Amino acid sequence: MTYTDDVEAHRTEATVGEHGTLLLQNLPFEPGQPVEVLVVSKRRTEAEEPSRSLLGSVLLYSDPFEPVAGEEWEAQR
Repeated sequence: MTYTDDVEAHRTEATVGEHGTLLLQNLPFEPGQPVEVLVVSKRRTEAEEPSRSLLGSVLLYSDPFEPVAGEEWEAQR
């Protein structure tokens, strides 16, 4: 028998909690069914990382509800 024979896989994502704990809920397996758990870290991409480059850079809001560059929109010409 190969490893993939009679194997039912389920993929989910979770976040490691305090003290390195991991809680998996609502798994599609019967209670008492033996399972194998493989944990793989997921690297954050730059898009997922919170950006700090503009943090604290806005000092004043002038007309915050007015359109920005409205004259440049093609639909308004």
